[in-house]
Amino acid sequence: MTDHPIFFKSDMVRAILDGRKTQTRRIIKNMPKEWHRGQTGFENNPHGDEEVIIHGDCGSETIYCRYSVGDLLWVRENVRTICYSGGPDFGYGEFCIEYLADEQLVKCPDELEKWWRHNWHVRPSTTIPSIHMPKDACRLWLKVKSVRVERVQEISEADVRAEGVSGVCNFGENIDHVAGGCDCARDRFVGLWDSIYAKRGYGWEVNPGVWVVEFERYDNTT
Repeated sequence: MTDHPIFFKSDMVRAILDGRKTQTRRIIKNMPKEWHRGQTGFENNPHGDEEVIIHGDCGSETIYCRYSVGDLLWVRENVRTICYSGGPDFGYGEFCIEYLADEQLVKCPDELEKWWRHNWHVRPSTTIPSIHMPKDACRLWLKVKSVRVERVQEISEADVRAEGVSGVCNFGENIDHVAGGCDCARDRFVGLWDSIYAKRGYGWEVNPGVWVVEFERYDNTT
């Protein structure tokens, strides 16, 4: 079992905290345009326990996923450090972490507080982008349940919801309560996808290959 950092935008962090998000899709880079997939899983593979065998016009290629079933993912999210001058919840001079997704405040562990106090680029009330969030500040751990491969446009309505995306139809009703459903949640997923990946060349219309990673919350304190 290996642990990996993984980045989520604030709205997706909230969806995980609410129990609405149990899947994420990550790009498979350098995928041939024409391919047929075969997928296997095996243990003690130095590249990871999940692989996909791509059969394209120019032969076959094996691509490995960095995430394996049972691996732990520690979520990197935007945070802010706050040095309190006193109050009912925190004492004078205490360093706290504010998680910007939901504004939760947590007292810094001692070692993490020392790290923050000695880093020149971190000052009280400074926002720290997720890419710089130290592991000791992680509050959200996930455990990989399954990994599979598909094209992003193959996503089902059920999987759109498992991605933490919901929608409101033109009738002004929540999509979950409209008979027959509609494409509103899917449209929102397309917009979310393009906001992250279109500028990188992996937009919805490109229909890139993706790893579909299913996960569950994991208590890392025990």
